[in-house]
Amino acid sequence: MGTNAKLTIKQRLENFKAMEKEDKRRWWGEFFIDNSLYIFLIAAIIGIAVYNPNFVSMKSIINIVSLSAANLPIALGIAGAIILTGTDLSAGRVVGLTACVAASLLQMAEYPNKMFPGIGTVPVPIVILAVIAIGALVGAVNGFCTAKFNLHPFIVTLATQLIVYGTLLIYLMQGNNNGQSISGLDKSYTNLITGSILSVPDGKGNMVPIPNFVWYAIVITVVMWFVWNKTTFGKNMFAVGSNPEAANVSGVNVAHHQGPDHPCGLRHRYAQVSGTQVTGGRHGRRTPLGRRAPGHCARAAVPRLEQYVPRRDDIREGADRGDFGRSGRACARHRVSCGQRRIHRYV
Repeated sequence: MGTNAKLTIKQRLENFKAMEKEDKRRWWGEFFIDNSLYIFLIAAIIGIAVYNPNFVSMKSIINIVSLSAANLPIALGIAGAIILTGTDLSAGRVVGLTACVAASLLQMAEYPNKMFPGIGTVPVPIVILAVIAIGALVGAVNGFCTAKFNLHPFIVTLATQLIVYGTLLIYLMQGNNNGQSISGLDKSYTNLITGSILSVPDGKGNMVPIPNFVWYAIVITVVMWFVWNKTTFGKNMFAVGSNPEAANVSGVNVAHHQGPDHPCGLRHRYAQVSGTQVTGGRHGRRTPLGRRAPGHCARAAVPRLEQYVPRRDDIREGADRGDFGRSGRACARHRVSCGQRRIHRYV
């Protein structure tokens, strides 16, 4: 029959009819618990739409999607930390730092208040690589201290947050900026981020453009779905997050998954992506930028994990195929025996 994800609607209906009365009650209870977030979300959308019909207009929907897409890259990165039962308090400040660094290098050459008047407008690919390196450096420090010194991610990232914020304050005092907001970005960069290659009709004869960064966020989401569901590395992440001791005994390199390679380095690379997106968007490039990002992104990451995490049957099937690497089957079966139906409940 295959896993639950591969069952057809007809097969699911037949299986449900074959259940005992008590099993059906349990099935409905689990269904409402597992999908409670979506049920409340749909109810809220219906309620708001009844109160204000403009909420479900095409312009409003594109605006909501655009706001979500700005935080989506870093939310996916923080989701990696949550999978490993960790956290990251420094990601928001990394967004602010990378946004300000990118903005300072991408100001128009003729802008009167240019932060560094001695240099012209730096090419966008070079700037992106530079801020990726900054995010990777912060992530490597977090991952190294967490894995090698056995420190809790909360403590490590709290310290890193203060260091990054101090670095940001010092950076904003450089050149001609004197701590002011950075503006006057080059058109080539703003068009790359907030420009549009596709517009949709709003039903009133107008076209609503979809910003380019929405498509960038979709591509990153697809990449993370593939990493978490189709690679040994991603499956090992869930094994380590569920029980690091069992994963280590099963042959999974726990330090490799908790160290600089992932998720700290990855999520700070995604923090850089969010930083460059908000740099080209409507947000001001100023000191408080990113201070509320960890809360927003953590709230976004937890329900989003529901779309990626494997179910119990998927874990058992992956263990039989050897997807967990070397002798990782024992670790996967340990997770199944614990009755963990959703990975995100554990974290």
